[in-house]
Amino acid sequence: MNMANLDYANTGAVPDTRHLNQEIATWLAEHLHELTAQLQLTLQATMFSNRQEMYPDQLGSVANEEAQMLAAYVAAPDDSAALARGQRLCRDGLGDASIVTLAQAARRFFLSGVPEHLRIPALDLVERYESGVTRGFMAAHAAIITEDANHAKSTFLANMSHELRTPLTAIIGYSELLHYDAKHRGYPDMISDLGKINAAGQHLLAIINDILDLSKIESGNTQIFAETFDLSALLIDVLATSTPLIQKNRNSLDIQLPDTLGPMHSDMAKIRQIMLNLLSNAAKFTENGQITLRAMRERDVKQEEWVVISVVDTGIGIAPEQLGSLFQRFTQADASTTRRHGGAGIGLALSQRFSQMLGGMIRVTSEVGVGSTFTARFPLSIP
Repeated sequence: MNMANLDYANTGAVPDTRHLNQEIATWLAEHLHELTAQLQLTLQATMFSNRQEMYPDQLGSVANEEAQMLAAYVAAPDDSAALARGQRLCRDGLGDASIVTLAQAARRFFLSGVPEHLRIPALDLVERYESGVTRGFMAAHAAIITEDANHAKSTFLANMSHELRTPLTAIIGYSELLHYDAKHRGYPDMISDLGKINAAGQHLLAIINDILDLSKIESGNTQIFAETFDLSALLIDVLATSTPLIQKNRNSLDIQLPDTLGPMHSDMAKIRQIMLNLLSNAAKFTENGQITLRAMRERDVKQEEWVVISVVDTGIGIAPEQLGSLFQRFTQADASTTRRHGGAGIGLALSQRFSQMLGGMIRVTSEVGVGSTFTARFPLSIP
């Protein structure tokens, strides 16, 4: 159909509007691709004239040579690219780019006489991409703020822990000296009170040390010192340290250490602290029960050797819905246990972080009223 056939004014005939509308609609449908191509060319000619301000990935859905020459960046086909673009802008800086200005420029162009049904899809694309870039920018910005806040908090905790630990160490030292003098100079009424002061100071110092270690991990200042040591000897030493706490709640202790356990090459201090935390946790939540420590070596499908150490207790147990938050910092499975059993909810979180640093993991299975099993798995040797 030729558009000249639509010139009814020169013929004097009265057109049938129904046929006229149908003919116009048919002509537009046949030439829609051509009109769209012309619009795209017009868009390129008008929107990319200022190379200091325009970014091709924010102005259309069709890649073109001019756009690629400007920024070597093809228009985004989906929202994920827009989000990534926003994140890059947040990390690298906006520079001369302005998403809002570009969107406004696109709107001014589309409002200058372009038919509505051709204008809306492209404008929607600009708005959608602008929204995606903005969301990506805001998400990256929020992540940066959160990371900075966590780093500032960790630095503060580390500094405060040092400030608290210094005078606390002096208090513990003087209480030990006074306890010694009271015992040898015949002041029995002071011995008990001085012992309580020392025990409370040691407990507080342990919490401060855990906070300091956790803040070091979060700030990236924790180092691994690998050495070769006798694992059985280490575990026996840990048990000797933990025995008073285990017996305090009238618990019995079962030890299952095979003769073939052999040496281990890892960070001995961190392995010691992990096992002390696990045994302390078991002793704290078990009364008139049994605590079992067992260790073994195993090989995985890749023939890599691992050390598996389990601490089994017959304590109060943990509900299934509380297992997910068990290794979160400053968290206990039940808030009421803090008042009853004490603790700040740091030990398990710290132990899990240390285990992960050493290439391992701690897993737990538990049943309320029956008890819990904490299993730590470590590579037998680390670099």
